[in-house]
Amino acid sequence: MKKNTRANAVLVLSMVLNIGLIIYIFNIQQKASQYKIKAKSNELILAKYKGKVFTQKMMDFEMKRLSKDYNNKDYKKFILESWIKNNIYADKALKEGLIKDDYLKYWLDKQKIEMLASEYLNNRLKKEVKITEIEIKNEYTNNPFYKKRPERRKVRHILIRVPYNSTKEEIEKYRKKAKLIRDRILKGAEFSIMAESYSDDKFSRKKGGDLGFISKGMFSEEFDKAAFSLKENELSPIIATPVGFEIMRIEKIELSKRQSFESVKEDIKKNLEKKKREKIYKEIEKDVMGKNKKDYKIYDEKL
Repeated sequence: MKKNTRANAVLVLSMVLNIGLIIYIFNIQQKASQYKIKAKSNELILAKYKGKVFTQKMMDFEMKRLSKDYNNKDYKKFILESWIKNNIYADKALKEGLIKDDYLKYWLDKQKIEMLASEYLNNRLKKEVKITEIEIKNEYTNNPFYKKRPERRKVRHILIRVPYNSTKEEIEKYRKKAKLIRDRILKGAEFSIMAESYSDDKFSRKKGGDLGFISKGMFSEEFDKAAFSLKENELSPIIATPVGFEIMRIEKIELSKRQSFESVKEDIKKNLEKKKREKIYKEIEKDVMGKNKKDYKIYDEKL
């Protein structure tokens, strides 16, 4: 498995399990008969800790939050081990009196409210955000952006970042560093390897400086000017931009071309859905706050 895939899974799972930990710590202080989770006679038990069990149904809830990539034995075992560890930690926290009841209750209530609110909003938006074929065709007809794709270029770059408020001497030091890197590339060093080793752009650095395809307006004016003046496979001079010094190479040029309705139909639909979702969300917010005004009050003078 790829490292970054596992890292993403760990992050998602830790968020899920942390919520579970808060709920568990609060509930564990109740009577044993109230906080023990009992499986139905026909439910498959996957793990247990003292009087608690982790069932197949609970695993299904966890899997529902993750992509299909994580639906395998390794990640399921990871979930179970995390559940057991968190229960042990929770017991120790309670024994040492680290967390107070009112604090736990606040966060438990907050999580419950936010989850219910999210479900309500998602349900409303799912019902009300509908895009028709006519709307998509009208957008294609009236928006020239969809009819003609602008020229785009596949760029690989190396950034030597210059910190804000650097002195002239410090700026010159960074420029010399960029020059040394460029000179090494001119002498045969692999651009991608140099990017991985020296670029300060932490996102593209992992991909050897690859930014993918870019269009005009995505980056600074200085960056655009250089990127759209180079020939394919040409190495740029050192470019001063608002963030530092750049070295780039154009790997591929795709000229502007006309796009058929079918080729951009899904993109148009997604953009229209996004706009409509934002519009309806604001309408829902205004509606519920207005209709329920008698039920709430904010004491501004106490803030």
